[in-house]
Amino acid sequence: MKKSIYSAVFVLSASSLIVADGPVPAPVPKSEEITVTATKTPKSVKNSPAIVEIINSDEIDKKNPLTFDEALRNISGLYAYRGHGVSTVTPFVSLRGTGYQSRTLVLVDNQALNEYYYHGGGVNFNAIPVESIERIEVVKGPFSSLYGGNAMGGVINVITKTPEHREADLKTSLGSFGSQVYHLSYADRFGWFGLALNADKKEADGYEDFFVLKKPSSGTASTVVTGWKKTTDNFGTLNYLIGSYGNHVYNDETVKLKLFFELSADSKLELSVLKNTENREHTNETSYLIDQNGKTVNSGTVQISDNGSNYKINVKSADFLYTKNWKDVLLTTLYFEHKLNEKTKLHTHFGITEQNRSLVAPKTLPKGELNYTPFRNIQFEQQADIKINPQHTLTCGIELRQISLFAEVYSLYDWDDKGSQEQLISKGEGATRTTGLYLQDEYNLLKNLTLYPGVRMDYWKNYNGSYYDSTYAAGKQTIDFSDNSEQYASPKLSLVYEPLYMTVVKTSWGKAFRGPGPDDLYRNSIIYAKSMLSLSNPELKPETISSYELSVERYFSDTTKITAAAWHSQMKDMLYKVFFDAQEVTDYNSLYGTNYLSIRENQNVGESEINGLEFAVSHRIFSSLAFIGNYTYTSTKIVDYEADDAIEGKRFVDTPLHNANMTLEYERGGFFYSTTGRYVSKRYASDDNLDKITGGYGSEDQFFVFSANFAYKIPAPNLTFSLSVDNIFDKEYYDTYIVPGRTYAFGVEYVF
Repeated sequence: MKKSIYSAVFVLSASSLIVADGPVPAPVPKSEEITVTATKTPKSVKNSPAIVEIINSDEIDKKNPLTFDEALRNISGLYAYRGHGVSTVTPFVSLRGTGYQSRTLVLVDNQALNEYYYHGGGVNFNAIPVESIERIEVVKGPFSSLYGGNAMGGVINVITKTPEHREADLKTSLGSFGSQVYHLSYADRFGWFGLALNADKKEADGYEDFFVLKKPSSGTASTVVTGWKKTTDNFGTLNYLIGSYGNHVYNDETVKLKLFFELSADSKLELSVLKNTENREHTNETSYLIDQNGKTVNSGTVQISDNGSNYKINVKSADFLYTKNWKDVLLTTLYFEHKLNEKTKLHTHFGITEQNRSLVAPKTLPKGELNYTPFRNIQFEQQADIKINPQHTLTCGIELRQISLFAEVYSLYDWDDKGSQEQLISKGEGATRTTGLYLQDEYNLLKNLTLYPGVRMDYWKNYNGSYYDSTYAAGKQTIDFSDNSEQYASPKLSLVYEPLYMTVVKTSWGKAFRGPGPDDLYRNSIIYAKSMLSLSNPELKPETISSYELSVERYFSDTTKITAAAWHSQMKDMLYKVFFDAQEVTDYNSLYGTNYLSIRENQNVGESEINGLEFAVSHRIFSSLAFIGNYTYTSTKIVDYEADDAIEGKRFVDTPLHNANMTLEYERGGFFYSTTGRYVSKRYASDDNLDKITGGYGSEDQFFVFSANFAYKIPAPNLTFSLSVDNIFDKEYYDTYIVPGRTYAFGVEYVF
């Protein structure tokens, strides 16, 4: 198999020299490319008050990513996690070392896609078909002065295609582990009216990514087993690998409709509706344990004899069964734009994000538990752009956002049937509301000097919070939480200076905040495979950040761009998941009558800091060959936490110290080829950074992997063939779970 893959890479690489009709320029930096995210008004990348990177539809088509976060992973200053391909349960991206996804705002046509599970901000990247994307704008640095909460590290804005002419698109892709992708779209324009309709389906048979580990105790048992594998967890504690949860099967379906109305020369209206459903489960679970008679063992107390030492472990049938997950997303947005006069333009946005997540976990078979967690995010924004005079342009607006959560856990008679509900086990509910007013001025002090002062005032409130848990001791089962409110000012001051032609210096200072989501405040959850309780905390305060940044961008005609940036950020009341020590776990179990092995709780950490450096270069070597490379250094540290000084001086979880990418792109005629090397240093999963062991379950290893993308387009008919190979050299490493190794996908697309 290796030989055939390498042969395909060689043949397709060599073909680039003989199939072309003539040179076609490779992607190059464009200083005048327009962004609308950095200032909420059209502005060239060069003159925007932040470092902005744009990935357009042409680049996405050539590299053929399965999900749009894969298109982001080579951007400097950004860390993208997707540990096991399309099946990854909680992929995330973060900007500027801010950690959890909740601190990086992800928008789709200006509607927030951030979920309010998993640290208040996970994103369902699989829900947005990459074929529907016109461009992705990545704006780095705190932008709460315009966007409010979640924009502490920056903003990722996905702008979908608006129908311009009649076009139909058929696309299919087949790849490793039975992965299949199907895409069908139709777009048309009828004068003042246009529509675009997409239908997408992804599925994968998956691979063995989750394994069953058991921590042993000394002792003997009547049943002696073999077939186990000696290992450790990421803390170095002795464990035995005794089985597999099986293949991680995944499938999702998406339908998206976008309607465009050009009401007049000065007014337009857009309506977009997206519906996504996905489910994932593990199949063909396996116990590796074999008794003295050669029979497979999946229950009972068994003995492991290892180099003269005897250990015993307790095994249950449910140990080899993993959770089943379902998720539904309904994203509805309405956007209206009206040019009031030559100096004033109005923008109105209304959107609703509804997500329903169901998770079923096995208990004592055949029984199980159903976790049902719906939430709704309602947004309304009214914005005005006012050109006062040639020196001043004002952007001002009001935004209202309400997020509500209602989470229930039921016992199931049959864990295979989520409809077999018996009784309510726990329930958490509550809501948050944010009202924001913002104002920004674009002040052209000189021809080559622009000042961007801005401020946003937010009023944040959490209310109607309560929690019920029937497993708690009598008299402690129901808790009603008090309402809380806070007011925050998020100022920002940016300066853009062009001292020399095509050399731009940008400096900024800004503050940002994030109010905790309802999930952080009101919903407890259980990590079933680890018997871990993750506690919410209704006393949480909003977290804040103050950041300083200096950058230099140098453009050399249309062939080269060099960027260097440095930033320093200080965070206060940082929301963090802090683990209880052994005594605290014992005390909690005694108080509430539970038996969790470990417990972590959402807490506000006193102070923390981030220091970062970023270097990037894009260079066209000659007309058909380009090099893109970058390096990011991100030093993070918990500075002060009175409740647990053991985590002071420790790095943030899930945040690499070093991150580097290098890409070589070749394009000639209808042929495109790129090779990318990606390096990510060791990360920590534990707040005390004691998980130093690598190469095992739960570890977050450093890795340096290469990928390649090929595409060949035949103009008539409009047919494109593509091949993607990830992890070319089949490197084995763990990113919490074992990564899938070398994978490939072959695709065909016909546009007519």
